[in-house]
Amino acid sequence: MMLEKNVALRDDFNKTIKAMKADGTISKLIRAHIFEVMRGRDISPIIPEFKAGRKTIKVAVTGSLPPMDYVAADGSFAGFNTAMLAEIGERLDRNITMVQVSSVGRATALASGTVDVVFWTRGLSEPVAEKLGDNSAELKTKTDAGLSDASAELRKSLEAYNDAIDPDKSRKKDMPENTVITIPYFTDMSVGVTLRK
Repeated sequence: MMLEKNVALRDDFNKTIKAMKADGTISKLIRAHIFEVMRGRDISPIIPEFKAGRKTIKVAVTGSLPPMDYVAADGSFAGFNTAMLAEIGERLDRNITMVQVSSVGRATALASGTVDVVFWTRGLSEPVAEKLGDNSAELKTKTDAGLSDASAELRKSLEAYNDAIDPDKSRKKDMPENTVITIPYFTDMSVGVTLRK
């Protein structure tokens, strides 16, 4: 996420993320910094290369979501997001400086200019949002169609859930005003749970 005034930087990030998806770099980073860590590999510090004379991008890292966003006990930065930023910085010919902030302070750090970029998550992934468009009625139609073969109990549970959530707000939730976000580069699976008595 960046401030709207940095939309050109956001566009540069988008082009780079698309290129990294196309050439397989993101898949390699996911394997190395998420799946291999989940299998027991140690999380290694990542130090983006610094080159004199390059512009610097300051990035907020919270350390609150390992192995995605991680700060070791010695203060070194690591994790998948840090590896992503190191690669983006190299491709954009920019220095990347990591700044540790609290998770709840990300938006404040961005608004105050302490950082230029913060890692952000969306409640509804961008590809899903694009497919659904901005029409709540379209979402209801798709949901109803998806429930046609579901059990009565599951239909009742999901209908109650969908009634409680406004899809338009869900797409924009947790998005501070005057900000823009890049295209997504990692999507985690949402898992629905129905509790039974």
